[in-house]
Amino acid sequence: MCTVEAAFDCFEQSVAMGYADFWCGYWATHCSYHLTENERPIFYANNAILALPQQEGVTDDVIAGLYEHLGSAQLDLELYTEAAQNYRESLRYHFNQMISDNLKIAEENIKNSDSNNFFSKLFVKPQLKVMGLLFTDNNLQIFQYLGMQLKFNTVTAHL
Repeated sequence: MCTVEAAFDCFEQSVAMGYADFWCGYWATHCSYHLTENERPIFYANNAILALPQQEGVTDDVIAGLYEHLGSAQLDLELYTEAAQNYRESLRYHFNQMISDNLKIAEENIKNSDSNNFFSKLFVKPQLKVMGLLFTDNNLQIFQYLGMQLKFNTVTAHL
């Protein structure tokens, strides 16, 4: 019997072996967003975004959908700043009223958390910004768990 977890484990093994192109990441993002509520859609979306420059013929609405799933996964996990950033990126590629509404929700939560949490300005989570993508502690831990290497032009980050 195949479970959702077993399916994702097989996919993650394939990704770790180097089989990660844009469309693999896109569909893994789409499926994981609808089947799970954890960091997986964020991980897969970031992989797809990193592979996007090598993939020809991806339409703006598909790219917008990828950023929308990424933003929605982050919104679900209360990562409001990241969600807002990705909703804006989605809207840059293709307008959608639902995404615009979700952006307003994320921005409202950012305002509320900034005004209600004095200590949030004192303690900053470790982040790595690569090619416009913001990797927080959660994202980096997933990459480390999978033993992945991130390759960016001539620089390789071993995690």
